[in-house]
Amino acid sequence: MSTKKKKKQSEQDVYRLPKWLKAIFIIMIAIVLLMGAAIVAIDVYLKIETGNSIVDDINYAREVVDESTEDTFKSSSGTIYYDVNGDVIGSENASGNGTSSTYLSYSEIPEDVVSAFIAIEDPTFWSNNGTSMSGLGRAFLGYIHIMDTDSGGSTITQQVAKNTFLSQEVSIDRKMKEIFMAMYLTNKYSKQDIMEYYVNQVYFANQVYGIEDAAQTYFGVSASELTLSQTAYLAAIPNRPSYYNPLENSSNAIGRRDRILKAMYENGFITESEYEQAIDETIEIVTTEDAEDETSEDSDTSVSTETQKANATSYLLTYAEDCAEKYFADLYGITEDEASTMLAEGGYRIYTSLDPEVAISAQQAVDDTLSFSTSEDDNGYYLIQGAVTVIDNNDGKVIAVVGGRSQESTSTLYGLNRAFQSYRQPGSSIKPLVVYTPALMKGYEISDFETMVWKSDNTTAQNVFKDITPAYGISFLQKMDFAKIVEEDETLAAALGGLTNGVTTVEMASAYSCLSNSGEFVDPTCLTSVLNTEGEELYEESDSYQVYTADAADDMTEILKGVISEPSGTAYSMDWYESSNIEVAGKTGTTNDNKDGWFCGFSSGYTVTVWVGSDDSKAVSGNAGSTYPASIWKDVMLDLVGGEKEE
Repeated sequence: MSTKKKKKQSEQDVYRLPKWLKAIFIIMIAIVLLMGAAIVAIDVYLKIETGNSIVDDINYAREVVDESTEDTFKSSSGTIYYDVNGDVIGSENASGNGTSSTYLSYSEIPEDVVSAFIAIEDPTFWSNNGTSMSGLGRAFLGYIHIMDTDSGGSTITQQVAKNTFLSQEVSIDRKMKEIFMAMYLTNKYSKQDIMEYYVNQVYFANQVYGIEDAAQTYFGVSASELTLSQTAYLAAIPNRPSYYNPLENSSNAIGRRDRILKAMYENGFITESEYEQAIDETIEIVTTEDAEDETSEDSDTSVSTETQKANATSYLLTYAEDCAEKYFADLYGITEDEASTMLAEGGYRIYTSLDPEVAISAQQAVDDTLSFSTSEDDNGYYLIQGAVTVIDNNDGKVIAVVGGRSQESTSTLYGLNRAFQSYRQPGSSIKPLVVYTPALMKGYEISDFETMVWKSDNTTAQNVFKDITPAYGISFLQKMDFAKIVEEDETLAAALGGLTNGVTTVEMASAYSCLSNSGEFVDPTCLTSVLNTEGEELYEESDSYQVYTADAADDMTEILKGVISEPSGTAYSMDWYESSNIEVAGKTGTTNDNKDGWFCGFSSGYTVTVWVGSDDSKAVSGNAGSTYPASIWKDVMLDLVGGEKEE
């Protein structure tokens, strides 16, 4: 080769990139092009689905953060529930504002708390711009990954943005706003500020927000007194509050506690000896209620008006939360646990049909009627309990529930709400629903069994049920969405209320309301409006539908009037017509050994169902549909229709 050619080849080699470097360069170009394509795709998707563009989301994020102040994060709004009058029933947390009721400044937050959250939630917190490359990568990789908002990809700053400014809606639009808000937050506030906001607003299950309230609720100590192991345990809960709920199953969070401790050790936040000691520590949940002295058995069992109001409100709130969880689960195609987390993390305004005056009146009726029994179980709750559901027949909405008796000695707030959580055997109160109304649809006449219904004759009920077939009769409960009806219920025993799992007062109220409305069924709920943080309406009423024929339901209503008005009726002792001239219809129900007593009935305007029994399904002396339940029903209905109670 000539000297001239060698020189030319040498010059070309100088400008030739090594193969490995060329490969990296090509990959980088491909990544840039891919991300650019993803941005364009997301922008197009956003415009189609929401009318917004990425630029719109950027501008919105900047505007919201610019207008924020420190107080914005200290009063971040949780999900709030309103009654029929537009007054607040309560919120998803005890303080009513979506943040800890005991707010800690950054200097008051224990170092281990900060380290635990950083180790498990956001290892680059101190250095990142509010987002992480992995989080951004997920945002640009597509909709499927965006939907996975609970997989740990959001930084602490993003979580503050979401909890403060956005709803828990699972969408690309919401995720993009969250990312841009996190960037702007990092520019406006210090990292210490952002950590302070996060620690005080993060959700720890059971309506508990903020590390201080969590420490006091689950361990009976302040945050500054938490052990390292307890700190890591609490830091585990926000990832899946419903699953890691310490009051539901305290062992669920242990595995995640151990991962947090390991991450803290690997990141240099704790020493090896501290790690080993914390891993070996046994976690014992000691709530603030446990830490208080137990009330003595001979304490005053009378109930103050304030206690009744508090309990009535508590039952309304837990029922409203349940209605919202069911609606969100259906709306977004998620589980009720996931819906619960969405709601608990805040931002929604839930308007309901619930009437506190009706609820307090019903609570008083339950408390007064059952006040003869003051025996308590091992948990300090009254042995004999009751539950009530009231429905407005005009629209099928639930307007009140009572989930149990109120008492001074033991707080029932956020406890068992028997109105919708306790499934009990309905006894003969089920007969109109699965036997007689279906039989009328099969060609039976009122005269064929009218007096037998008044007397609640079991033989007639079983004979008719056998004739129409159990499968046919039970199908009507399934049409009305009774949650725990199973194939095994298709037996003759079901004619008398012998069900595998039982029913609730809410379910029975919706079914009896269906009879009162000529067989037209409305799914029971108390929701009337659901607004997200931007004021957008998310709620749509479900359509009503015909379950029983109008003729059959109306004939059944006429028969059930005799249960109360006819001397041979099982509820005639109520003497209703001496107190009111309003026509009512109803049915008693009593199970073996008086374990469960029911009265289900309605006027033209309202349906009321009542259950009385014990939580452990033990016999209750004197309990029958015509006794305690009927007495409660009468008092509640008289208040509703303006009658006079007997003194």
